[in-house]
Amino acid sequence: MNIKDEYKVNQLVGIFQEKTGWNLARVKFLVYFICALCKLQTVNFKKLAQGPEGTSLAESKLRRIQRFFAGFQIDEDLIAKIIFSFLPLKPPYRLSLDRTNWKFGSTNINILAIGICFEGVAIPLMWVMLPKRGNSNQKERTALIDRYIRLFGTESIEGILADREFIGDKWIGGLADQKIRFYFRIKGNMWIDLPGKGKKKAFWLFRAMKTSGFNLEDTHLNDLERISKLLCLVCIAFIWAYLAGIYKHIVLKPIRILNNGRKAHSTFRYGLDYVAHALLCSIKQDIKIIVKILSCT
Repeated sequence: MNIKDEYKVNQLVGIFQEKTGWNLARVKFLVYFICALCKLQTVNFKKLAQGPEGTSLAESKLRRIQRFFAGFQIDEDLIAKIIFSFLPLKPPYRLSLDRTNWKFGSTNINILAIGICFEGVAIPLMWVMLPKRGNSNQKERTALIDRYIRLFGTESIEGILADREFIGDKWIGGLADQKIRFYFRIKGNMWIDLPGKGKKKAFWLFRAMKTSGFNLEDTHLNDLERISKLLCLVCIAFIWAYLAGIYKHIVLKPIRILNNGRKAHSTFRYGLDYVAHALLCSIKQDIKIIVKILSCT
């Protein structure tokens, strides 16, 4: 690893070593992987292994990536706590319960997720991989909400926002028993108004994880456990980019407003471009800023 690469990652390694408690080699991998995600904006392992980080050959970097996802066990509660610590707002939060799915070969990839609603986007926090097609059942939803409550408490919840596919007497009754408010939004093929963004389809609330950011559907993984590990790292990269977008908009240069009153870029996209440019071009001052964004939370 050359001096320039060392400069890019040393502070980030320190931040994530403190937050994860992982050994140095694992933390360095985490840092290099999320940096590569931001620069290349894909989860395809072969493409990530071709990235400019480090001096090792692409084949060696690809094997390192594959070994991490095959053999290392990630504590997903720990990842949720790390993302929670980076959130750009204070509780209580309005949670979003959402589901995304796609198919790779014969494998159905179906994810039920909880996000934190903030300025028209859901910041992904925790999820469960559903080993089936179609909607979740009430037991699966209840288990995911219970996991959130175990980690962060009911006092951190202002309410839960969900599509109408998530109705069900038992699990909604459980929310009511805990005095948790719930709101059902319209279906994903209908339109909603978002402040400063105009009319968007409801599914737009999670699309930054897919076609508009890291192209999650590019993964060739078909093992649900490994896909969940991948989500852990993608979500860390997501919150980093989002925080960078907030900083750039407030401190450096506001997002341009178009003639129709909409923002030219989402906050996430604005931040992702900023982080990617800083890392790709090795801009010392900008790298200091994007590192400080994480170290100051």
